[in-house]
Amino acid sequence: ASTYGGGGGKVIPIPSGSTFSGRSVGGGTRSSIYGTSTYGSGYPVSYSCRDVYACGFPYYYWPVVYPVGENGGHEGAYGDTSNTTRPGGPMAMATFISNSDNTMFWIIADNSTVAALITTIDTNCTSYLSSASSSSPVPLSAVSSTSAPQPEQAVEYYRASSVVLSLAGYNNSVGPNTPFPSTTNAVLLSCMNYTIGESVPLVNGGASSWSSPTMCMLCV
Repeated sequence: ASTYGGGGGKVIPIPSGSTFSGRSVGGGTRSSIYGTSTYGSGYPVSYSCRDVYACGFPYYYWPVVYPVGENGGHEGAYGDTSNTTRPGGPMAMATFISNSDNTMFWIIADNSTVAALITTIDTNCTSYLSSASSSSPVPLSAVSSTSAPQPEQAVEYYRASSVVLSLAGYNNSVGPNTPFPSTTNAVLLSCMNYTIGESVPLVNGGASSWSSPTMCMLCV
C-alpha cells in the first residue's frame, strides 16, 4: 500500500477456504474514499454495501472495530482490536490536538495506516497542531473502553469504514447531521479531513487473482 496512491485494480472474489470466502476485494479508488459519519459508509457505489458485516473489501482493509461493547452486537465479526491477522496490523489510534484551543481529534485504523497518517497530517497540518499530538500509533487494545473514541463521536469514515476520524466532545447519536461543538477548530478539521482523503494508504491496482493480503503488502 502507498500513501497518495490511486488504488483501483480488478474486483477479485475471495476463494473458498480463505477468510471471508465469497466476498470480493479490490477495485476501490481514491475518488470513493470519503464516507459520512455513519459506520458502513465510504464504499464505492459498485459494492452496494447494505451491511458492513457482510460486505467485501474494496480497499483490502477491514472495517474498524471498537472496544468490546461498542460494536452494535457484532462483536468478533472482524476480530477484536488486538487481532494480528487484520490487514495493516491490530487496531491503533492517534490523537491530534489544536495548538490554538482545546479541540482534540482521534484517528482509528489499523496500525500501519495510523502510522502513515501521523506522518502526512504532521507534514500538512503542522502549523495547527500542538506538540502534544501523537508521534506514533497507540494500540487501541491498550486504551480503556471508557477512554477510547466512541462510535457516536465519529466525524467521518473513510476507505470503506476502515478509518475513522473522531472528535472529542461530539455526539452524533441524535442524527448524522448533528452540528459540531461551537468551539471546534474548523481549520484543523478541514486540513485533517483533506489530508486523510488524499493520503490514506491504498493498495494500488494490478492484481488479477486472489492472494491473501500480507503485512508487507500493506506496508507504507
